[in-house]
Amino acid sequence: MYKGKAQIQAKTMYIPVLVNGLKSHGVIDSGAQVSIPNTELFRKLRAKPKLSDTVVVKGISTAETIKADVAERVDLEIGRSKIECNMLVADIEDELILGLDFLETNRVIVDHGQYTITLNKEIISATEMSSTEIGDVKVYRAVVAETTVLTPYSSQFIQVKLDNKPEGDIVIQPSPNLGKVLSPNSLCKPEEDIYLLVRNPTDKETTLKKKQLF
Repeated sequence: MYKGKAQIQAKTMYIPVLVNGLKSHGVIDSGAQVSIPNTELFRKLRAKPKLSDTVVVKGISTAETIKADVAERVDLEIGRSKIECNMLVADIEDELILGLDFLETNRVIVDHGQYTITLNKEIISATEMSSTEIGDVKVYRAVVAETTVLTPYSSQFIQVKLDNKPEGDIVIQPSPNLGKVLSPNSLCKPEEDIYLLVRNPTDKETTLKKKQLF
């Protein structure tokens, strides 16, 4: 489920992060070996981590190298998790990159299909953006509100609930979790109660369980 307009091209996944208490958005990048806040973000930090050394790192897609400073014991808050780690500070375009070192150490599960990451058993919604998009894509998780039994060849409206209140109109796109149950893409107003049409096209009874991902 998403909000906004976008062309589907190579996208970058962003998650909200507090860096030493400062709001930021981190790029989830398994192609980067190390995690890097850029120099502009580091400059804005009121409580600045200690810089202990200077190293040279190689770019991901080019043979160019850049100098980076080692920042010790950087405090990150992502969802409910509080993480302390060493990072490199470098003059890069992205404000914050969360690389392979962060992903592997914290056993992060990245789900590009649902636009989420799982960190310490918490599912965190992400934003995906590309250079050609018109607006950013905000993703919400929708779940079935109450257990519903669908008789063979029947159609009915069921209530779904979102993990966050949207700021504007949203498009709800059914996930493969519905199995053989059919439901059209639906444009919805950001109301508290959302009801969607579902159809069981089979000759067998099927059940949508409470809190099942829609």
